[in-house]
Amino acid sequence: MNYLLNVERVLLNEVAKTYDELKMIDDKIMKGLALFYGYEILTNAIDLLKHTKRLVLYHTTDFPSRRLYQFHANKNQVSVYTLSTSNFCTCTFYKEHILNKQDYFSCPHNLAIKLHEQISKSNHDIDIETFDVAHEYLIDKMAKLIEQSCETE
Repeated sequence: MNYLLNVERVLLNEVAKTYDELKMIDDKIMKGLALFYGYEILTNAIDLLKHTKRLVLYHTTDFPSRRLYQFHANKNQVSVYTLSTSNFCTCTFYKEHILNKQDYFSCPHNLAIKLHEQISKSNHDIDIETFDVAHEYLIDKMAKLIEQSCETE
């Protein structure tokens, strides 16, 4: 697993570097992302970034910092939460493909947030409501989210 995390870190660092220089992600990096995450996951993540106008961020002030993002739900849908410091997400794709089948490394929500964090210095298209919270608050929130996601199955 450490090997995969290192590959992911290198790819995301390349995204940040290329975006800072070119204000875009070049074809070479896109191919690397598609090979690592899967083409469908990458295109869904980019689509999420294009259509998301607002996020909520729960950010711990402790070290190491943890960042839990909330995607606001559309009508009749449940909000989705994802941690940018891991591949955790509350979406059904995460439960089905990452936890059960283990056939993907990340869900589109998680990848969208990781990409956003790499390009957000230059791109302010998404309004983010930020809450600085204690580590304990985030742990409690995560426990409740996990409990709720288990209940919906």
